[in-house]
Amino acid sequence: MLGIIYLFIMFLVGNLICRRFYDFMSLPHRLAGTFLVGFLVSTWATYLFALIFFWTQNPLLWGNLLFFVSTIIFFFLFYRRNQFEFSKKSLFQKHNTDKWDWFFISLFFAFSCWLMFGMFGLSEGVLKIDSIIWNDFGPNLSIAQSFAVGRNFPTEYPHFIGEPIRYHFMFWFQTGNLAFLGLDIDWSLNILSVLTMTAMLALLVVLGQTAFDSKAVGRIAATLFFFHGTLSYIPFLLKSDSPAEGFSNVLNLNEWLKSIYLYVGEQWGIWSLGTFLAQRHLPSSIGIFLVILIFLIKHIREKISVTENQQDATAQNQNEEPREIVEAENNRHFTPRTSFLFESSPIPNLKLSDRVFETFIFSGILLGLLPLWNSAVYVSAFAVIGGLLLVFPVRVYTFFLLAVSALVAVPQILFLRAGGSRNISELFQWGYVVDPPNLGNVLQYFSFTFGMKTLLALVAAAVLSAFHRRLFAASCVLLILAFGTKLSTDIMNNHKFLHIWVILINLFVASALWRLSQRAVAGKVVAVLLFVAITLGGLIELFRINNDTVVDVPLSGGAFYEWLYAETTPEDVFLTDKYIHHPILLSGRRIFYGWHYFGWSMNYPTKERDIVYKKLFEERNPAKLIWLLNRNNIKYVAIDDNLRQITFKDTLNEAVFEKYFQKVFTDSEKKNGSLIVYKVPPEDQANQILK
Repeated sequence: MLGIIYLFIMFLVGNLICRRFYDFMSLPHRLAGTFLVGFLVSTWATYLFALIFFWTQNPLLWGNLLFFVSTIIFFFLFYRRNQFEFSKKSLFQKHNTDKWDWFFISLFFAFSCWLMFGMFGLSEGVLKIDSIIWNDFGPNLSIAQSFAVGRNFPTEYPHFIGEPIRYHFMFWFQTGNLAFLGLDIDWSLNILSVLTMTAMLALLVVLGQTAFDSKAVGRIAATLFFFHGTLSYIPFLLKSDSPAEGFSNVLNLNEWLKSIYLYVGEQWGIWSLGTFLAQRHLPSSIGIFLVILIFLIKHIREKISVTENQQDATAQNQNEEPREIVEAENNRHFTPRTSFLFESSPIPNLKLSDRVFETFIFSGILLGLLPLWNSAVYVSAFAVIGGLLLVFPVRVYTFFLLAVSALVAVPQILFLRAGGSRNISELFQWGYVVDPPNLGNVLQYFSFTFGMKTLLALVAAAVLSAFHRRLFAASCVLLILAFGTKLSTDIMNNHKFLHIWVILINLFVASALWRLSQRAVAGKVVAVLLFVAITLGGLIELFRINNDTVVDVPLSGGAFYEWLYAETTPEDVFLTDKYIHHPILLSGRRIFYGWHYFGWSMNYPTKERDIVYKKLFEERNPAKLIWLLNRNNIKYVAIDDNLRQITFKDTLNEAVFEKYFQKVFTDSEKKNGSLIVYKVPPEDQANQILK
């Protein structure tokens, strides 16, 4: 119940904040923006409150208590100051909303529920995790559980203990917090995932209306989000000897469609919905970016309109023939006739707010809060808004927005990069994963990966107005980031820049499809064929999602969980096999060194830790072994069959642990690989033990 109350208060916080700074074009726009802003601000507030009390037995209890108290005071003061205005600006005041808004939002909500709840659930103490997301959920669930049932303040990475966390963890903190407040972990995660994805798509519809004067463009663009548009389905279908065989292959598909390339990650579902299913924190951070982008574009268009009106007035005063408004002429196609499924409505004539500068500053603060939410989205948003600053006239306010965001973000970025700095030259790399990265190979890879979307977006940008060409150019800054930089240890992470680019470019693709559909029969036929060509691969991969295998991961029950909760504390560090999922991690405890990729991809010093890790499992001098374990703050050593039979098959020093260390748990149930846990004695007791 407390978790639901928290969500409700979080929404109210967002509503009160957004009422001051943003004008909304529709009720879905207001609901989506309110939820995401409330989500971001409330999560940060709760975390910082808890961090203040890191020294207590239960920091999260104090964090939530302070959050509830502070919001009650905030609501009371706000109501006292705005009691007469409050009734006029009800949350559900009349907006420009029609039935098709709700139809598409309901569709997005239902589809998101199918995806999120179908991928991850909890039944009788066992997590049901689809294999698509199983690997990525290893560190993410560990982080969430380290807050839900652990005590991870100051925050460290459960898979790599001993250094400050280098992973953007705030979404997963809130997942754990809601579980701490009483929601099951699957409901906590899935509710946030569904609501944030639905909100992001609702905002994409609004962005279409804001930038293209057409809800139809926004609705099509939001629909295209589910279909990335790669051409991988072509070789997949061509390998079938008959239509019947091809149909059977589609129905029984249990892997991502393979491209014609052998580059790193091409078989991981990078260019599919799998990215957003595994990385649940992406939609919320992209949604915040869209909240800011909608405000910026609306302000830019109003500024351009005011400038043009002043120029026309000057021309009339000089007895000259008034200049034709090029923007209106170029945008005539954005007010097409109403169709059965798509109703277009022009952007309302909203008066610029007297607090517009405050809104720019607040938007900068929102943007600056993103690095610990998702650092790649922050970089993407900063780059696109920087592009807007270069190509549009609203430069001073936009500069202040970016400057404020940098002031808020830089400490977070320095925190994430602490101890992991790299040379400036290492931050630039041409070609992404393409090898060899010559221009021809890069263009071929790009064309195949983004299929017809690239062509349609270019056509739309060419035939639309100068405003839209500038918007297109600003969006393409993300291509420079993706193919020209290496901002993280694993360059594969650049795929996030391309995913965000595709989300923005979908608006241009949707505009091209919508314009074609408004022409004669031939145009409608071409639009349908192009839509099928873009979405067919995604439709086929929905069968892969539906057919995915489920991995069972126990979350509670059994003797080992009982022992962990009864005999250990959340601060205890375990030396173990390099786990992805394990009861030790899911009980909020931490391990010295988890799955190698998790630490390496976040630029932790994995080479140094590999040496220490190997030494700890091979050292046969008991005195030196005790010294090494204590030096690395390890309290328990857990040895299972994988260590015995595979990782250290011929070199494992289990005999030393058996002789000199206290055995505190034995997996007699054989549920955890015949695991035996040994307790590490304090260093000052080593001499007594070794006698």
